[in-house]
Amino acid sequence: MRRVLYFLKELEARDVDWFIANGVKNTLPKGMILINENQYVSALYLVTKGALIVSVPSQHDTEIAILKEGELVGELSFLDSRPPNATVTAALDTTVLAIPRWKLEAKLEEDPHFASRFYRALGVLLANRLRKTVSHLGFPHPDSLKGVNLHDQKALDSAALAEDWLDFILRKFNEP
Repeated sequence: MRRVLYFLKELEARDVDWFIANGVKNTLPKGMILINENQYVSALYLVTKGALIVSVPSQHDTEIAILKEGELVGELSFLDSRPPNATVTAALDTTVLAIPRWKLEAKLEEDPHFASRFYRALGVLLANRLRKTVSHLGFPHPDSLKGVNLHDQKALDSAALAEDWLDFILRKFNEP
């Protein structure tokens, strides 16, 4: 499952509409830096096309991840208000949906219901990332179906709806 789906499935249609209405399409040529290590992040990003390389320059440019279409970027720095400890660079020509930090902070301040859903969505996304990290250390795979209630229609419906929302966002922001 694309990781942003863990985020989107916690939101309502009006939340996704808000992201689309307030997002800005940014096109990054290959090699352009989107986020610099130890510099504050000015937006929350969703990769709509292309790929980004996450590396740690202070650790001899160690590459730690490749983020592809449907990945959220900058969410951890948004959550804890600290500068990132990695650099994010376009691996190839890449398009992102950028939600300016100031707009998102204003929306969170004025709409507590949105804020509740947004922070829960971030929590679910980060919990999934932690599970995946643990699996890389040799523990059970996070996408395994063990312990998942396959008869939970609400969960299955929200995952399908999240997939539809992501497809809609990708189509909208990848139009020429």
